[in-house]
Amino acid sequence: MTTKTNSWISLLAVYGLAGCGPLIKIGESGPPPPRYSLAAQFNTTATAAHTINAPTLVTVEEFEAPAELAKDRIAVRVGAQEVRYTKLGRWTDHPSRMLQQLMTDQLTAHGYAVASQGQTARLSRYRLEGKISQFAIYMDGKMTAIVAYNAFVMPSQDHKIFWQKQFVGKADVASDTAASMATALNIAANQAVIDSCTWMNSFTSQTLR
Repeated sequence: MTTKTNSWISLLAVYGLAGCGPLIKIGESGPPPPRYSLAAQFNTTATAAHTINAPTLVTVEEFEAPAELAKDRIAVRVGAQEVRYTKLGRWTDHPSRMLQQLMTDQLTAHGYAVASQGQTARLSRYRLEGKISQFAIYMDGKMTAIVAYNAFVMPSQDHKIFWQKQFVGKADVASDTAASMATALNIAANQAVIDSCTWMNSFTSQTLR
């Protein structure tokens, strides 16, 4: 029992993992941990092949997220149920808002016009919502970044769900640094979001004819 407990403590220490407490205690010396954000990655060839011909105004809502992701901490799942957070770095914002911005950037690259906060949603032809189910590093023999969410697209004047699909992106984590974790999550998020844009094009281009 002692050996198992010590191994568990060592594992948490190696990856700089903490529970639900603060990452840095009040009065703790040293610089704050670095901050990371999601950034759009563009595949020029793929984007050109799935770009709509006529700009369509879309409203992208902030994604929904479970409580453990409603914070700016990089989540690491070390078991089936337990979520830990690395002490080595943090996000610049909550995953729900970062995915909203990433979706906005990728839709724009695919030829859509995305309504800004100053524009009224009723002018949009479509409204896109998302519900995040996974946005974390998973430790199961190796470290893997997984981003998964359900996307819902509906006509702005109709409150019924019109199209719905789940998207998943995965990427291996190169090392146990916060930068590698953030990079892998960024790759996984872009995979999922680009697939979403391609999926949207498959039906919005038809309804525009």
